[in-house]
Amino acid sequence: MPRVSLFTLGCRLNQAETEGMGEALESVGFDTVPFGQEAELTLINTCTVTASADASSRQAIFRAKRISPATKVVVTGCFAETHRDLEKMPEVAKVVANGKKEEILAELSELFPEDILSGRFSVPIDFVSPNRTHTRAFVKIQNGCKDNCSYCVIPFSRGNDRSRSSEDVLAEILRLEKAGYKEVVLTGVHIGKYWDGQIRLDGLLRLILERTEIPRLRLSSIKVNEVNEKLLELFRSEERICPHFHTPIQSGCDTVLERMKRRYRTAQVREVLTQLKEIRPDCTIGTDLIVGFPGETEEEFEAGYDFIVSIPVDHMHVFPYSDRPGTAASEMPGKIGAEAKAARGEKFRQLSERKWLAHLSRFAGRELSVLFEGGRSREFGVSVGTADNYIRVTVNADGALANQLKTVKILSVEGKSLRGEV
Repeated sequence: MPRVSLFTLGCRLNQAETEGMGEALESVGFDTVPFGQEAELTLINTCTVTASADASSRQAIFRAKRISPATKVVVTGCFAETHRDLEKMPEVAKVVANGKKEEILAELSELFPEDILSGRFSVPIDFVSPNRTHTRAFVKIQNGCKDNCSYCVIPFSRGNDRSRSSEDVLAEILRLEKAGYKEVVLTGVHIGKYWDGQIRLDGLLRLILERTEIPRLRLSSIKVNEVNEKLLELFRSEERICPHFHTPIQSGCDTVLERMKRRYRTAQVREVLTQLKEIRPDCTIGTDLIVGFPGETEEEFEAGYDFIVSIPVDHMHVFPYSDRPGTAASEMPGKIGAEAKAARGEKFRQLSERKWLAHLSRFAGRELSVLFEGGRSREFGVSVGTADNYIRVTVNADGALANQLKTVKILSVEGKSLRGEV
């Protein structure tokens, strides 16, 4: 049986696509092994959101060949899409375009004998991978973006936004529910723009809620300017929609947002996040921030920092601005030095830690609904799960809790997570 090793960098959409490609390969007989073990095929799904992601993508290619010299390294994802020179690397057997991920078997047909792929270029609709943990599944509902933010390469690497049909999404979730999954995460580049020609995101959510019994439905990320009254009403009335919201603010300063070509301003950010906290007081709100955007003055940085301090956001992913050739921001004057970007990023990371600790502390003595994972912690007799509001929770228990939803009483804060008892 041929072995495949999968490696993913970047966003949840990439994770969903890697799971789909892995499932396709397993359907024709590949055995999935952890990245770092020898395999006949290594599939690397790359990211190019920052220079660090670019470097990590290249390092993964070299590492795969170093670990398994005979492996055929196949590279896909946004870094592969925007760096065509990868095709010339001796370590790379093939580059698969983002738009061809769903045809991965056909793309690999030239690399493997026909008796391995058996001429099958699609996954059987009722196929369930034997290697899945049956806990949380990522379901891609949309791809691409045409907002053309001034710093972003997504329009180059993934094209304009387009959506899967609601019936296709529903069919996939019904299959996952039958396979035992307890949570589905709806993901995409820009899910707030979901439109299949008949229904928008709120309609898709209602369809899933009405026609499945999946206990948890989670949104991966949505911009504040796309949180409308219909969505707010769903968040208010439907407890199966997880109280966890990730919205990429990117900056807390209006002049920087304008240069970024973001389609909202700080007043709207404050209004929407305040509404979310009023509707679901225990919700967790996360965000992405870019520091050191071209021309960002000390005054703009401090204004942005003070704004983030003042709004109900619970944690942040902080990135230094990374120049992407071909984008409008790449041509802007006033580039910020690495030292200043590092200092600004560190200030936000310290703020994020304080906000996260304050958020965790609210739940001591409270109860949370926790979905436990398939494995156990390295600490014997300890099980780890995720609360509906996306907080990690550890309890003293054995593996019998795997893939179960349990009410957990929170006893204490431990590091960046919670400790409790079932």
